[in-house]
Amino acid sequence: MSERPTPDDGERSRRDRGLRRTAELAGIGVTGIVAVGMLGFVLLYWAQDLPVASDLYAGFRSFGRGMDAAFGTNVFRHPIMWQSMATGVLVGVVAPLVGSFLVHREMALIGETLAHTAFAGVAVGILVTSATGWNGSLLLVALVVGILGALVVQWLTERTDAYGDVPIAIMLSGSFAVGTLIISYGDGLTGVNIQGYLFGNLAVVTPDGARLMGALSIIVVAGVALTYKQLLFITFDEQAARVARLNVTGYNTLLVVLTAVVVVGAMQVLGVILVAAMLVVPVAAASQLARSFRETMYLSVIFGQLSVLGGFAYADVPEAGFSVVGVADESVATEAATECADIAAAAADRRHEFDRTYTSVDDAVAEAAAWDRDDPLVLADIADNPGGGSAQDGTVLLEALLDAGVEDAAVAAIYDPAAVDVAAEAGVGERITVDLGGHTEANGDPVTVDGYVRLLSDGTYRNRGPMSTGLEVSFGRTAVLAIDGIDVIVAAHRQQPYDPEAFRSHGITPERRRVLVLKSTVHYRAAFEPIAGGVREVSAPGLCSPDLSSFTYQHVRRPMYPLDPE
Repeated sequence: MSERPTPDDGERSRRDRGLRRTAELAGIGVTGIVAVGMLGFVLLYWAQDLPVASDLYAGFRSFGRGMDAAFGTNVFRHPIMWQSMATGVLVGVVAPLVGSFLVHREMALIGETLAHTAFAGVAVGILVTSATGWNGSLLLVALVVGILGALVVQWLTERTDAYGDVPIAIMLSGSFAVGTLIISYGDGLTGVNIQGYLFGNLAVVTPDGARLMGALSIIVVAGVALTYKQLLFITFDEQAARVARLNVTGYNTLLVVLTAVVVVGAMQVLGVILVAAMLVVPVAAASQLARSFRETMYLSVIFGQLSVLGGFAYADVPEAGFSVVGVADESVATEAATECADIAAAAADRRHEFDRTYTSVDDAVAEAAAWDRDDPLVLADIADNPGGGSAQDGTVLLEALLDAGVEDAAVAAIYDPAAVDVAAEAGVGERITVDLGGHTEANGDPVTVDGYVRLLSDGTYRNRGPMSTGLEVSFGRTAVLAIDGIDVIVAAHRQQPYDPEAFRSHGITPERRRVLVLKSTVHYRAAFEPIAGGVREVSAPGLCSPDLSSFTYQHVRRPMYPLDPE
């Protein structure tokens, strides 16, 4: 005979549910506040030149510097980092929000399908850009194509007798084939690196990309909020919804369109390969704990935030670090946990396979001063890579080279629009004195230099090396300053110099220089290693340093590799 629950048991159960509910609402409340704050930053960054917005933006920058001072970090003072964080936070909200409906409707595969459709859209945009010179956003083209793909999927589902997943499979394979065909056709014509769209990059979010994500997030949240009851009804009993004369086709179409919108917005940080994971994995994890659909949505959004922050190597949060996530039925939960632990242990055992060594500034400069080989010594200033989000105005390595009297060297490039203006006003052949670089990040102070203007340019060149061949890129307005035997390309636009044409287009033959300094981490290797007598990755300070031990962490779990040796 089973025991009857006592009044105390009922009271305890109600209290537990109340505490659980309070914690969930608190988590959602914090997430909402953070998301609204991120949207506010994106808006301020866009309108920073307006009178009122400029003051608010300046206050936000001061707030960021205060956060860095309080936490001992060098992150929050940089607008580009806020762009990345804003985009990640918004993706962590809208993807699980829409994914909650998709998972419970057994439509998890549609996210992958629309991601491949958006990839085809990017390919179309690249081809149009190459053929016409159009300079619009590829993400906007991907958005249009993604929405059209969503409408086609819905049309096939409604108009054919095929099983529900057949139209999805057709669009998945067909759109990816179209995208691949266009990219293959345009190989050598477009010169665009498609890997960024395949794999994404949270560290390099453009202002346009952040604004697009902000606008799309508002659309998605508003769409779900206004149609929540209808979408919920259709999700759990579509036939009853039809009997109730609900416009099922219309709401199904809305859902797939919202999914396409989320996919395109998230693609810039997650890439085509992983965008579907953010739609599905947080929801799948939340479903194991939640007791209702609404609770599933709350928890999945919270898990989405943890996924974004925990996967950001520079985040100083307890959740940061390598993780293995397993989702399993209760009957095999123990076996799944054991398997996850085994995978984590295997990764930990192999951690030293990923160790890297870097050359100190002093050692790099000493080698440069003594370099006597015919081929140049390439010094990669890896931490000040604008392709990873750094400001490209670091001066530590340049100042050390000048102090050591290293000559016959060339630097690409220092970002300093004000110095370019001074050089342009003076003119070619004139001598100027400027405070160069060191204006944005804590990676060196401005260096007072005295040199003459060798060249003024619009900074535009076309890649000729093996990466992004044929792509036209630009430093913006540039000036080449000859400073004590070192030619420094000073740029008004941040651009990673991964092709020798960055030098040649500014009157510098890289093969004939003793020393070349590049603001690049990896991409330069394909083109510069064949002409270099040696390559050194220099551990100068900078926002994008791959040496995580160079940063101060206060909140991550310890011990943590590579912050701790063992």
